[in-house]
Amino acid sequence: MPVALTDCDPVVGVRASNSAMEDTSPAADTIGAAALLGGRWRLDAPIGSGGMGEVWRCHHEVLGRVAAVKLVRSGLTADRGRLLQEARVLASIRHPAVVEVLDCGEHEGIGFYVMELLEGRTLGTKIRARGPLMPSEAVELLLPILDGLDAAHGAGVIHRDVKPENVFLVATGVGERPKLIDFGIARVRASSTRWTVAGELVGTPDYMAPEQLHGGEADARTDVWAVGATLYEAIAGKAPFEADDLSATLQRILAEPPTRIVEPPVDDAFWDLLSRALAKSAADRFPSASSFATHLRAWARSTEAGVAGLARTQPSLADVPVRDPLRGSLDALLRGKLTPKS
Repeated sequence: MPVALTDCDPVVGVRASNSAMEDTSPAADTIGAAALLGGRWRLDAPIGSGGMGEVWRCHHEVLGRVAAVKLVRSGLTADRGRLLQEARVLASIRHPAVVEVLDCGEHEGIGFYVMELLEGRTLGTKIRARGPLMPSEAVELLLPILDGLDAAHGAGVIHRDVKPENVFLVATGVGERPKLIDFGIARVRASSTRWTVAGELVGTPDYMAPEQLHGGEADARTDVWAVGATLYEAIAGKAPFEADDLSATLQRILAEPPTRIVEPPVDDAFWDLLSRALAKSAADRFPSASSFATHLRAWARSTEAGVAGLARTQPSLADVPVRDPLRGSLDALLRGKLTPKS
């Protein structure tokens, strides 16, 4: 099914809001099917909706290209700023494993941005449908995500919300191609603007590194931790520090080592890599996404099960997207968390 930057999971923290952040922009629910956004993109059908916004399937009036558009119901200036940042972040990263922004603009006072339409399912959906994956298969799916994160980090962007639901597996006809989605709470190192409250916990609890829980600054090693947690869940079928309630989960993240995966069995070399990625101290983790990827590739090459799939994790020139002529100005955008419609 088509999905684009939708998100089902809760985010810890509260949205920053005060009178200075509010305005009287119209709500996105005033836009319906057949609306023409920016004079270019015709809305076809809704894909997902949530408390603050919507994602629609759309097509370009002249070129006929099918895409997805994200717009937000809220009239808050803060939400406009968040969506603007998300669009700019995505536009700054050029990698086949990161969802691509095509255009953006404003329609009757409502900001929007257009992105590639993804057909497939999330890694989280795959795990729930199939159960735990073998280590080699999980590594094959997450190596491109590490490569995409390395490109993002090189552009000064920290994702801060890597998790199975934000790893989208695009159906290609011959397999699944991973893409990293939802940069809505990403941090841009060069930006002086913050759209969250100082000290606010931002992320999804099961995949938040200890430094995030302490309110510290996130860096590349924070994303490494989240990939480690995602890799663990792909193999074990549950998050590494899963507990009965939120308080217990946070306590386990801060104080307990991850429980060794016994089914399916993982070898000592792999467990050492996973444990390092999930180290409590950022200084004890892999220093970068590329370092983690390098070690995982070395492990895969050393295991007979990993060799066959390894070549498919290396992006070819044919996979690298060409700059799209439909990219527009990045202004007057809004941002909101979305949940898919059934």
